[in-house]
Amino acid sequence: MDKLKICDECNSEFNKESSEMENLCPECSSVLYGYPNCEHNFIENRCEKCYWNGKSSEYIEKLRAEK
Repeated sequence: MDKLKICDECNSEFNKESSEMENLCPECSSVLYGYPNCEHNFIENRCEKCYWNGKSSEYIEKLRAEK
């Protein structure tokens, strides 16, 4: 992939075209700001659509637990 970025929140690589936010993967931008998330399909520990590795920051985990 030639358009990879590193998420500022979870530090996962992601395809920048898969997220509506410049520096956040679709997963983190969804949890933090309500943007649409990717419909993940994992192959070999990465989403084939957005390239997220499935990891989350402690802060994201805390927000998910509060829901």
